Amino acid sequence: YYPYYDCTNAEKSLGQACPRRNVPAKGVDDAVMEFLKKLVLDPELVRKFVEKANEMVSDTAGKLKGDLSRVKEQLAAVRSKLSNLTDILAEGGKTALQSVGKKLEAFEKEREELEQSEGRIKKEMEAESCQILSAQEQVRTLSLFNELIDLNKDHPERIKAMLPRFVDYAVWRESENG
Repeated sequence: YYPYYDCTNAEKSLGQACPRRNVPAKGVDDAVMEFLKKLVLDPELVRKFVEKANEMVSDTAGKLKGDLSRVKEQLAAVRSKLSNLTDILAEGGKTALQSVGKKLEAFEKEREELEQSEGRIKKEMEAESCQILSAQEQVRTLSLFNELIDLNKDHPERIKAMLPRFVDYAVWRESENG
């Protein structure tokens, strides 16, 4: 067990973005544990975190809806142009074939790209909607975490092994006192 956590900002910037290349693991672990315990004891605080997280998801979903709307409009315009070209070909015969053929290829390519964009955006929107959190689910998860901590209070190595399952990352801010 390595007793320090590396600062990812320091790693990425070769120490320029963060004066500390690493921080003591015990201090970070203890701070994370205290924070999680506070969350277990304060469902209102959990509700506020969930609300903030859902706002961020909602913002992203709103942007994706706007993107999808724009792609659908562009796709409808391209489909209309393709239909018009088909009508011109039917009326103009062979004389119109060469000039219209090039435009037809370009519109077909644009249509395919827009359909791919539409599919990708729909998948992203679906993924975003799955991100919406429920405060009750989070309170239950934190209660389970608290129970696991209580069951393993005599086994700090187990608690350390559990932390990554509940915490993705921690932000370390050094106080003026050190």
